[in-house]
Amino acid sequence: MRREHPSQRTSPRLQGFDYSEPRCYFVTICTLHQRNVFIDSPLNRALLTLLVNHARRERVMLHAYCLMPDHIHLLAEMPGDGLSLTDWVGRFKGLSTRLAWRTGLPGKLWQGRFYDHVLRREESIERVAEYIVHNQVRKGMVETWEEYRWSSLGIPDPNL
Repeated sequence: MRREHPSQRTSPRLQGFDYSEPRCYFVTICTLHQRNVFIDSPLNRALLTLLVNHARRERVMLHAYCLMPDHIHLLAEMPGDGLSLTDWVGRFKGLSTRLAWRTGLPGKLWQGRFYDHVLRREESIERVAEYIVHNQVRKGMVETWEEYRWSSLGIPDPNL
């Protein structure tokens, strides 16, 4: 089987779609080589604080997140002011990589790409948010999502 060169891959983004639309996006960002990086409480806490502050600063509404050992899931709603999902995620990845470096974690933190799903009008934000925070339950890490320290449902409105 012939493997394609990374420069020959097509973009995972929808062709012609405006990712700055004020829509909800289910995002998954994986660590480079799916390393289990997020097992350390101080790093996890610092990364999630950075995520929430970054969202507030950019007026992005976080409906839910779940930080797993080798990836993070987010349900983010863009503000509709021209900021694209791609730019926002790119900034978060850069800021969080520098944060990881300060804690002694060398090299790249994240894979170059991230995955997204644009919620359709008929999809329930609440249902997708619940799916996100139940990730660690499906993986057998905890019995209930509330037991897991690194997920949240219903982040406060960044405009408050």
